[in-house]
Amino acid sequence: QPQIIGKKLNIHPLTVIVVLLFSGKMFGFLGFIIAVPIFATLKRIFLNINMYIIQQKELNNAKNN
Repeated sequence: QPQIIGKKLNIHPLTVIVVLLFSGKMFGFLGFIIAVPIFATLKRIFLNINMYIIQQKELNNAKNN
């Protein structure tokens, strides 16, 4: 299962297992249900923020040259 979920969301299977174990321990059954979607959403948000920062740095470098 982690491999199937991981491929669709572009998350490593070991990461899926760790997220499920951690969230299950912290939040019980509800943690198992919402862990991977929340992780995937946060991952996408942080990747978008990172890409925005990189683009801004490239724009600033282009303006300075």
